[in-house]
Amino acid sequence: DHQKNRVPLSPTIGGRIIVDVHTTNSIVGLSWGPEFAIPTGRIRPYANVAYSRLFFRTTSSVHGVDSSDDDFATTTNYSDGTGAWVFGGGIRIPLGRVSSPVSLDVGLRYHQGGTAAYLREGSIVDNPDGSLTITPFVSRTPFLMYSVGVQFRIPHGPSPCSGFLC
Repeated sequence: DHQKNRVPLSPTIGGRIIVDVHTTNSIVGLSWGPEFAIPTGRIRPYANVAYSRLFFRTTSSVHGVDSSDDDFATTTNYSDGTGAWVFGGGIRIPLGRVSSPVSLDVGLRYHQGGTAAYLREGSIVDNPDGSLTITPFVSRTPFLMYSVGVQFRIPHGPSPCSGFLC
């Protein structure tokens, strides 16, 4: 989720310097757990289960309207975290030969997240006196995530599994 507002840099200088304030809501997940896969063939199904730590964060940053430079000020407005169980699966299709180390990966993951507090659009209100009112939303955090990508198998040897790990 991303929100952009164009505002004066300071009330004392009025509209002489206008900036863009970008507010971004993000979720980052770090997961660890086993994956079970069929490592050979034209279509290679897989399934996985993991425990994940989910991090929710809302940040606001400022940069000039006529500038392509990076942000010159950033603030974390709110952050929280929770645990989640992740259940997923998908298929990998080798690109080129069946023995190719490069595969198209299409998958789906269900994150059965715990309860967390986070901000969404409208949770930050700019008050007339210049202060902010921040109202976090508290709820369970399950979500479904799809992925489409390219997988590179390392190390790549003559057999699909070059040792204990594929």
